[in-house]
Amino acid sequence: DAPPVLRADHEAAPALHAALLELAKSWFPVQDDQAEKLPLVKLSFLAVLLRLRAAFAADEGIKANTDNNRALRETRLRRALDYVSLHGHETISQPDVARAAGMSTSRFRAFFKETTGWGFARYLREQRVERAEKLLRESSESIAAIAHRTGFADQSHLLRCFRDKYGLAPKEYRRSRPKG
Repeated sequence: DAPPVLRADHEAAPALHAALLELAKSWFPVQDDQAEKLPLVKLSFLAVLLRLRAAFAADEGIKANTDNNRALRETRLRRALDYVSLHGHETISQPDVARAAGMSTSRFRAFFKETTGWGFARYLREQRVERAEKLLRESSESIAAIAHRTGFADQSHLLRCFRDKYGLAPKEYRRSRPKG
């Protein structure tokens, strides 16, 4: 029951090293703007995980994705995450994001879950809650305005989701945190 090991001479090692380098570059950018680097860090981390999965799947005799197929999957994932990053504050749906990724809705649903480990709705909700948390810390906008700006249907929806993640109502969270 020893954990798998990927040796430096393994055929997948150069691609994994490149993905790790991209992760490091996205984590330590020249300018340190947390809001802008988070989606890139997540995407880079997913790329590392995809490389590891492919390497270990190949070693276990499971048919690994070809480089072209892997590149297509990464491109589709990048398109989907970019679309959510740009339009997450709007009313968007899985079909919208599936179209942006160049996939059918049903295939996108399975692809997103398989690739990220998250259901799409959960991922979108988490992104919105994280944006709301940032706005609560950095602005004095009303909670209703923040709910609208981050794509929640209304203030009570934000309240439920925020409380699930942080254990506090948005108003309580704002009072407990210094601004900036």
